Amino acid sequence: MPAEIAAPEHNKKYRIPAAYLLDRFDSYSVVLDSSIVVEDIRWKVMKRRNPAIRSLLDRALDSTLLIPYVPDVLQHQVEENLNELSERHRIPIERFFEEWAKLKPRLQLVPISDADLEAVEIRDVTDAPFVVAQRQTNACSIVSNDKDFHASDAPSAGRVALEQTTVLQGALLASLGATFMCGFIALSPLLLLAAVVWGIYALAKRRPGLALVMLGITALLTYFFWDRIKAAFKKLFSEENKSFFFEFMGTWAAAANEHRKKAEEAQAVLEATLSVSPRPSASQQ
Repeated sequence: MPAEIAAPEHNKKYRIPAAYLLDRFDSYSVVLDSSIVVEDIRWKVMKRRNPAIRSLLDRALDSTLLIPYVPDVLQHQVEENLNELSERHRIPIERFFEEWAKLKPRLQLVPISDADLEAVEIRDVTDAPFVVAQRQTNACSIVSNDKDFHASDAPSAGRVALEQTTVLQGALLASLGATFMCGFIALSPLLLLAAVVWGIYALAKRRPGLALVMLGITALLTYFFWDRIKAAFKKLFSEENKSFFFEFMGTWAAAANEHRKKAEEAQAVLEATLSVSPRPSASQQ
């Protein structure tokens, strides 16, 4: 547990690896309420049929788009609720605590003092630590099912924020895949040439004599079949084939652009859900 958490800039957004490739998509700091954590564990123990299926919270955290902070008192609140669920539904408490043990290391604990709590005004005093955690980390929002948060001055978002995170991740992966495919098609001739050069270089390092023989054979075959090779290249680079190549590349470029727009829209929805301050327009920058 960190001894101290430095407060980032307002609505701080941390870059994720894919952002450097696409020049967008950030990771957002949030505070998770105990209701979200308990709901996640309850679903895993009482409703999930296939252990391989990830929960909504797991998918959101796996996306790396959310940095989850929680106050240190969350552990007591969660375990108290899990004990209540175990008694009410007559399910062994060990099953709940097993899922809790898997989730707990993924949450970043924020130490809260009594002095910090005195500065918070909220109807339910048990919610005060989450407001303090949000202020100390300057997280975008408190993700919670609790209506008290939504009625307070604290920035908050409901469970829909987790859903929008998975939507953005899917759009991001689609955009990234289409962008790479478009680049691969555009660079395919160079990649093919590089593969041939690398193959000759690798062979020359291991068996230089054989490499010279292969080069000699290649030169002789080129000499004797030059007319056929020239005709094949003319056919390969004919106007028809070039037109097909550029049309095929254009299709992937259009797909990459379309997925990028969808990802931008998903990002805007997620930021609106998390109450992230809107980006300044070009005229304001």
